[in-house]
Amino acid sequence: MSNNKRKTRDEYMEDACIDGRLIKNMDPSARVVITEGKSGEERVTRIVEGNGTIYHYAGEKGAEAYYKVEAYSETTGYKRICHYKGEKGQEILTYMEHSNGNITHYAGPRQQEYKTHVTFPSGNVLYFKGSRKQECKLKQVDKDGSVTFFRGEQGAEYYWAVLHPNGEYHMFRGTKGREKLWRIMEPTGTVIDYQGT
Repeated sequence: MSNNKRKTRDEYMEDACIDGRLIKNMDPSARVVITEGKSGEERVTRIVEGNGTIYHYAGEKGAEAYYKVEAYSETTGYKRICHYKGEKGQEILTYMEHSNGNITHYAGPRQQEYKTHVTFPSGNVLYFKGSRKQECKLKQVDKDGSVTFFRGEQGAEYYWAVLHPNGEYHMFRGTKGREKLWRIMEPTGTVIDYQGT
């Protein structure tokens, strides 16, 4: 996904099709079930909801499991694509693509999936720790090799150390948004301490 533009439901549905037919005028409360196979052996391949959500299925008749869900948010105006694995009724979220190009990765059992890390288009990767909906920032590994370490509760994480590619550590103190440098540890063993704001 590369389109970072916010859209209305009508704009999003503008591109949505069922077997080549546009469904932009689909009633928001409607649902279309698309099947494949000869009579008596039809299996569900897609379900299109009027709100713009599209479920993609794989598997034989009666055992269809959804493996991808395209969802549109009326609140944000953005689209996300959720990817799943597992048999019918046991589908587990593995990763989610966002309109801005970010990809969120998940682990854990069904309906208890927690995010483990987010990859950004820049090449940076942000790692998390904690259970579902309680994930806190743990560290961020940047494309240039820098590693930023975090502490603190969800939403209040502050960075306390940065390891630079040259092996130099920068140590920080302070709450989120008020971190200040207090020590530099150089690869040679030299330690430089700082005071003040």
